Amino acid sequence: SGRNPFNPDDQNRMMTVALVTTLGILGLLAFNEMRYKEITWKESSVIGVLPTLLLFGFLFWTMRRSAGFMGGGGARRGGGIFGMGETTAKLINPNDIGVKFKDVAGCEEAKVEIMEFVNFLKNPQQYTELGAKIPKGAILTGPPGTGKTLLAKATAGEANVPFITVSGSEFLE
Repeated sequence: SGRNPFNPDDQNRMMTVALVTTLGILGLLAFNEMRYKEITWKESSVIGVLPTLLLFGFLFWTMRRSAGFMGGGGARRGGGIFGMGETTAKLINPNDIGVKFKDVAGCEEAKVEIMEFVNFLKNPQQYTELGAKIPKGAILTGPPGTGKTLLAKATAGEANVPFITVSGSEFLE
């Protein structure tokens, strides 16, 4: 159009100007003796705060979720990103085990060693008086099908302690 927007002769020209923190444009308007009226658009308080609330909500949800994955008591235990850390471990009540050493056939040498371990669990005071340290656990190794799980269940059943069934590969995650 080639017209000067700051022409003082044009009384009814409407302009949209971004808010400027310096007085540059206001000084130019005053210098040309133009009348102007400031019209501000106020955001709704909800719309203005909504992005901030969404951001903090997302951060809170993420932290709660990651605390749960680390075992910190969040929404659920285990899980991790893309299922890493999810566990299929099961805790079996001592009353529900129902397996004793008499149910285990074969592996007599291993059975004798584990019976000693159960004696530690049943009578800890007898061993602590002698200065022995009570074992925290036992590792059963061997090829598949040799009775490791049955022996572990029998140990828990004889010692009257809960049996935790878990895959060995879950310890690597």
